Amino acid sequence: MSLINTASHYLPNLLRDGLSKDTGIQRVTNNEAIFDFLKTEENTNIAHNCNETMTSMSSYHSQYIVNSVDFDRFNTIVDIGGGLGCLLAHILEKYSPIKQGICFDLPNVIQEKGTETELEKRNISKDRYPFIAEDMFDPKTIPQADAYIMKSVIHD
Repeated sequence: MSLINTASHYLPNLLRDGLSKDTGIQRVTNNEAIFDFLKTEENTNIAHNCNETMTSMSSYHSQYIVNSVDFDRFNTIVDIGGGLGCLLAHILEKYSPIKQGICFDLPNVIQEKGTETELEKRNISKDRYPFIAEDMFDPKTIPQADAYIMKSVIHD
């Protein structure tokens, strides 16, 4: 059973008991924060499935985003929580004047990019899309850019 399905079993209790510091996910993970849970060795399959799901959703939403937002005025974009770069691939493909699209996500997410990314599938030049593996909650690690984008960022 998936992590989300298992966590949803706690919804009636959460509604009845009201607000608490924990979530359905934390109840399933023995009160461990979701990001800590996903980065452990024994949960790599769950983390992989989570990344695949986020990439699939991103692939669907990206076409609407690039057709709704004019990114032409930016030189450098940072996609915070950018996963494996799916949204950046769509943006960089459509807006060739953008010099750099930085994919910024947690180390355990970025390390999964061993497979061919959407950026490579679309033949985007590798010098246009560095991957940075850091924590977005440490502002010193976020690179300078003209624009910052966040889409479907999972946060507890």
